[in-house]
Amino acid sequence: MPRGPIWPPSGPRFPLLSVPDAARAFQVSLPTMRRWVKAGRVPTVKIGATVRVDMSRLHGVGHVEVARLAAAARGTAVPIPVSDNSGPD
Repeated sequence: MPRGPIWPPSGPRFPLLSVPDAARAFQVSLPTMRRWVKAGRVPTVKIGATVRVDMSRLHGVGHVEVARLAAAARGTAVPIPVSDNSGPD
């Protein structure tokens, strides 16, 4: 029988990463990830004295949100496409 740690479980059903592993996944420095954790910018779970980044609670940003954020950074407005779902004309 293989021996090894049983906690934390790994795999797609339990995607918790250590802070250094999360920094590598986000391609940011370890100090940046630590600031994000402290500021609550990434979802975390505390297991005893250990902090893990809960990757299952993260979601991607769609193209509309990217356009909105870019426009906000430029200080301009971007029209957001809306479908009227009225069917063919």
